[in-house]
Amino acid sequence: MLWALAQVGARIPEELVDWLVAAVDRLCCPGPGLGGGLSGIALALDRLGRHDDADRLWWAVENAALEDLGTTLAGGLPGVGLALLERAPITDGAALLSKVEAVATELVGRLGRACQATVRPGLWHGGTGAALFLLHAYELIEDPALLAPVEALLAHDLHLMGWDSLAQPDHAHAVRRLGADTAAAGEMALVVHEAMQHLDIGWLGPARDVLISASEHHLIDHPGLSQGRAGALVALQRLYSRASDTTAERLALVRPHLDPLVLRAIPAGHNPAPVPMELSDGAAGTLLALDDLRTGERRVPFF
Repeated sequence: MLWALAQVGARIPEELVDWLVAAVDRLCCPGPGLGGGLSGIALALDRLGRHDDADRLWWAVENAALEDLGTTLAGGLPGVGLALLERAPITDGAALLSKVEAVATELVGRLGRACQATVRPGLWHGGTGAALFLLHAYELIEDPALLAPVEALLAHDLHLMGWDSLAQPDHAHAVRRLGADTAAAGEMALVVHEAMQHLDIGWLGPARDVLISASEHHLIDHPGLSQGRAGALVALQRLYSRASDTTAERLALVRPHLDPLVLRAIPAGHNPAPVPMELSDGAAGTLLALDDLRTGERRVPFF
């Protein structure tokens, strides 16, 4: 939450940052993961200007046993790798590159030795997150072995979403098939688009188009960034807008779908369920998405 506030330029009271630092010390055996571990907290502390505190956490992340980590972005190898790539400032570029390479090598080996197939598609808990990290690692390391698993990871997630045929599918039928599980479609479309920059695979283009159409036609009510309307709208704007479009033109693409993201005043006497605050599914992620949709210029985190 504090990281998201810093990203959009909000003023953050120092006592909240102090609370975060103290809360880390109270954690019992925290892991290095991005979603709920030390690498995500280290990113936040660096963004908040607490570089000494962040360095202490980065040391723990860099010395964590890679064999103990899973293969999903939320708490495993891809999340640690993306956090390292997102790290700023960088104190030792060569050491960082070496660690990223080690994480990527471990992930590829793990996927090759025993495919730990996920049962949920998408960026945080599916194969899509691992594919995104391997694509970014390839851009730095240029090892073709890092690209080999990307096709299988994306195909696996598409299969989980109900698209069984990757050979010239009927577009309308595919959109209907994915309509039952479109929470992850927008973020997957962005990763497939990234993959198309490096892989010449015939079904990637149709897959991207089907995913983004599914996001547009089946926008869900949940407002979250990772599994909701906010993430879908960011993907729609990114993939449908052109570099020459003005901010107003980019915003016009998604304006009809923005209303459900607006938080409204609660009438007196009502006691609604609390709004979650976290990045992936809560208010922090929705805030990032709204800022991105407003400007059309801020880079989507981890892309």
